[in-house]
Amino acid sequence: MLVKQFGYDSLDYTVPWKEPKSEDSAFRADETGNPVLTQYRFDDTVNQILLVTYTGDSKGTAEFYKRCGSASWVKLFETTAIMGENGVGKEKEGDGKTPLGDYGVRCGFGYQYYEVDTELPYVPLIPTVYCCNEDCEYYNQLIDTGLTGHNCTGEAMSTIMPEYTYGLSIDYNHDNVYPLGSAIFVHCRGTKDTTSGCIAIAENYMLTILQEADTGMRVVITDGTGMAE
Repeated sequence: MLVKQFGYDSLDYTVPWKEPKSEDSAFRADETGNPVLTQYRFDDTVNQILLVTYTGDSKGTAEFYKRCGSASWVKLFETTAIMGENGVGKEKEGDGKTPLGDYGVRCGFGYQYYEVDTELPYVPLIPTVYCCNEDCEYYNQLIDTGLTGHNCTGEAMSTIMPEYTYGLSIDYNHDNVYPLGSAIFVHCRGTKDTTSGCIAIAENYMLTILQEADTGMRVVITDGTGMAE
């Protein structure tokens, strides 16, 4: 959900790039034994899956899959993910945990002067863009305070670099209920070994996600034994 507090729904940017993997490496979901890939095998509304598996000590693995044909997937990359400082199983605002579950995506975002070719709604991080963490109508939403007039005390997105050079807002806490948690993103990795609850990966992989993603993408976060509802 890209909130109406922006005066646009998306920006059409173009960046040349090369496919990270050949579709020759595609495989059928039922050949992998992966229940997530099998679940979405015949759901043609889902064309990309980011599967994040927590491995302990605020770290995990992130695997990014793209649909290739009616029932096959190609893995575009697998990399290390930095996760919540207090592990996984988020319950409330500020608990330092990454949520478990199966989520849609709201929008992409990034440094205002970098261009990104993406099918997602995209928010350039100008200085007035915040993610609200207050008990108000804007909770858990990206807003432009220049348009809303809200004196937000949440994250000033443009100041959080290099982490927010590129990022993706996932649909955790879909109804934006305070204080169940806000600002859960997949974003670029910085210098820290933990996050406050987000998933951080290397910048080149984050850019690949934005370039490949559409609005049907799923972000599935598990603890290695299953995922929370």
